[in-house]
Amino acid sequence: SSSSSSSSTADTIKEKIQSALETTFIECIDTAAAAAASCGGGAKLELIVVSDQFRGMPSPLKRHRLINQVIDTELKDGTVHALTIKGAWTPEQYETRTSK
Repeated sequence: SSSSSSSSTADTIKEKIQSALETTFIECIDTAAAAAASCGGGAKLELIVVSDQFRGMPSPLKRHRLINQVIDTELKDGTVHALTIKGAWTPEQYETRTSK
C-alpha cells in the first residue's frame, strides 16, 4: 500500500536514527501526535537512544549533537517541532539504568 500517512513522523525519525547510529535500543514518542493531527503542527518528540557509537563520547552534549545532526533536515523544515532527548546512552549505561 502507498498510504504515506501510515508512517508517522516518530517512525520515520526512529528509522533514520536506527540506521545512522546502529542503535541497540531506541524509543521515539510523539507527544503532540493527537494535537498535531487537528492543527497540523510539527511533531514533539521524546527520544531515548542507546548506541555503541556513544562509547567514545563521554559528553551528553556531543551525543545529543550527533542525534540532532541525523535529523537535521526534519528539525529545520519543521517536521519535528521540538525534540527532547531523555537519554543518549551506551548499552552499559542503559543496562545500569534499567536493571534497578
